[in-house]
Amino acid sequence: TKVMGKGSFGKVCLGNYVITKVMGKGSFGKVCLGIHLYTYEVVAIKILNKKKLLNIISYDKIMKEIEIHKNIDHNHICKFYEYHENQE
Repeated sequence: TKVMGKGSFGKVCLGNYVITKVMGKGSFGKVCLGIHLYTYEVVAIKILNKKKLLNIISYDKIMKEIEIHKNIDHNHICKFYEYHENQE
């Protein structure tokens, strides 16, 4: 599976997800609505601008935050499923 590319209907694919629309934008990226290609589960996808983020925080701290978020199980916090990283 391509990490990011155009799907057959012109939609952007990220891993096993199709990004359907942008829900919000912030200083370091955006949050999009996505649909899993096989289960059709609707998810929120957070896309961060790595270059902007790395100007203020270290890569190790970003990875630590990802690991912490993966282990959180709370009704008021979105479940973390997976992450994809490009080379840029």
